[in-house]
Amino acid sequence: MLLTAVVAVLMGVVVGFVAQPLAGALLALTGVLLAQLALLRVVVDQRGLTVGTGVLGWPRWRLRAGDITEVSADDISPLQYGGYGIRMIPGATAVVLRAGPGIVVTRRSGRRFVVSVDDAGTGAGVLAGVVARADRTRC
Repeated sequence: MLLTAVVAVLMGVVVGFVAQPLAGALLALTGVLLAQLALLRVVVDQRGLTVGTGVLGWPRWRLRAGDITEVSADDISPLQYGGYGIRMIPGATAVVLRAGPGIVVTRRSGRRFVVSVDDAGTGAGVLAGVVARADRTRC
């Protein structure tokens, strides 16, 4: 995906200089936006789960450990959530850049948050431990 973004930016620059400046600018902008989505940073720490996209980490989602009721690792299919990318469907928010393993979080509101990551089992296990510890300190 990142390679596609770089190619789109380069093609936009070439098309902009050679043929059509507006079309080249739009193609380059599309490449920049694609690069923004191609980079994904997922952090599990004592505060909970943080997911950021792009070089600047925006958009960013922060799920506090106290707001999470259930954590699991599951096989993610983009078709379940309306395709690849950032999807907000009834009952769920999904950041799906590829099919395969992902972390599935259920929040206290009942809404789910899904992110596709490598080694989702380890991430879900660590996050479940953080959530259990947050529940013990709350009681």
